Amino acid sequence: MESRLDITAPPLRSQIFTAYPTHLRREGSPPATVFRFCELNGFSEREFFGEFPSLEAVESAWWQATLERVTTSVGEGPEWAGFSARHRMLAFLFAFSEASLDFRALLLLRLQGRGVLTDPAEIAGFQTHFLGFAHQLLDH
Repeated sequence: MESRLDITAPPLRSQIFTAYPTHLRREGSPPATVFRFCELNGFSEREFFGEFPSLEAVESAWWQATLERVTTSVGEGPEWAGFSARHRMLAFLFAFSEASLDFRALLLLRLQGRGVLTDPAEIAGFQTHFLGFAHQLLDH
């Protein structure tokens, strides 16, 4: 899935957001170094570090943005206001399952072989946003 960022995102940030998951899908692993990632994508390390502190931060932010797109889309549906917390969670799970078809390879790469109690650093942004979403459902 190509990242669909807000058009107000800085162009370099958008370029990094698109290049990182593309690299993961093509190579089956994260870039070995920031230098190599920058070299392959036509920007400097200085420019990269102006946007993100590390490659892990890029992936974490990508997962967070992906989850934000899903939660925003289900939350904007006309039926959302009338849903119980249970139905809201089901709507989210359905929407996330549908969206994940676009980034299945990334999910498999990150979650394959991990137990349910693992806490992969790469998806920290996803986890943070999901916990906030879950708390909203519980408050509802």
